[in-house]
Amino acid sequence: MLPSPPLDDAGGDVRNAYVKFYNEQLEELKTMFQQQADQELFETVKAFHTCKEEVGQSISSYVLKMKGYLDQLERLIYPIPPVFWVNLILNSLTKDYDAFVMNYNMHSMGKTIP
Repeated sequence: MLPSPPLDDAGGDVRNAYVKFYNEQLEELKTMFQQQADQELFETVKAFHTCKEEVGQSISSYVLKMKGYLDQLERLIYPIPPVFWVNLILNSLTKDYDAFVMNYNMHSMGKTIP
C-alpha cells in the first residue's frame, strides 16, 4: 500500500523520497503482471498450436474453440489480423475439408468468423 502523498508544505527531500518509492512500487507491479501476461500468452499460443480436431467433434465447435484462442490473444494485446487467423484455422483442418478450403479460397474471400 502506498503511503499518503506528502503535504504541500513538505520539503523537496520528502517529495523526492515519495516519488522514488511510488516509481519503485509501480515498476515492481509492472514486472509482476508482465510475467503473468507472458505466461498466459505462452499457454494460449501453445494451446492454439496443439489444438487438433477431435474424432466426432463438430467442425463448428472446433473452429469456435480455435477462434477463442485468437480472441484471448487479442485480449492479451497480441491481435492477429482476421485474414491471417482465418488462414491459420483453414490450414489446421484435416484433409477431409480440403474441398471446403479450396471452395472457400475461390469464392469466399473476405469472410471472417464472428
